[in-house]
Amino acid sequence: MKLFQEARLSKESQLKAFSGITKQWTDVQKVAKDVKKEIEKDVQSENERNNTNIKNLEDDITHYSQELKKREFFQYKCGTDQAIEKLDGVFAELKDFEESIADLGENAAKFGNANQIEKARKDVEAIKVTIDNMKILWDHIEIC
Repeated sequence: MKLFQEARLSKESQLKAFSGITKQWTDVQKVAKDVKKEIEKDVQSENERNNTNIKNLEDDITHYSQELKKREFFQYKCGTDQAIEKLDGVFAELKDFEESIADLGENAAKFGNANQIEKARKDVEAIKVTIDNMKILWDHIEIC
């Protein structure tokens, strides 16, 4: 705009409008800084809460994995029908973990910590592999 003004190609009304827009932009930037300062504590608090929830989920998954190996379908005396039925129930339980991982992962991504949920995701995948292997084993035992 200054270039147009120096070359006398701009009108006075355009200069006034431009200076008004510049002032509005400066005001918006100031309001944005004020809002950022105002919500900074809340954002930090929610970030810490989400981090705690992720840690608790990881602990729950670890505990679940340990308890899973004590279940009946890990023992031969269980029988094929009962083992396959109980293994199918495990997949439903894992869906709950996956839903929690999705929710907490979305929140972590919003706070810039998207990789923080990876341990829980990998642990659930490892459990799935174990359960898939057990299902294959019981299917094979049923055939034999």
